[in-house]
Amino acid sequence: MGQISINTSGSFPPGDLVISAMPHGHAQAVEQAIRYFLDLLPWAISQDHKLQEDGEYPEKGFSVRKPA
Repeated sequence: MGQISINTSGSFPPGDLVISAMPHGHAQAVEQAIRYFLDLLPWAISQDHKLQEDGEYPEKGFSVRKPA
């Protein structure tokens, strides 16, 4: 069975998360990873707004993926 490893550092809250497919399968492991990112998303949006207010921008600007 596989595992998913997520490491956040730098301007993200530091953390390491390892999710195993062993207990409930691969789909459940992917779902756990998605939930982790969904929980992180509001913080990331807030962080981008704070940085923008301070005149800080990503190298290539803020971008939004176009819908498929």
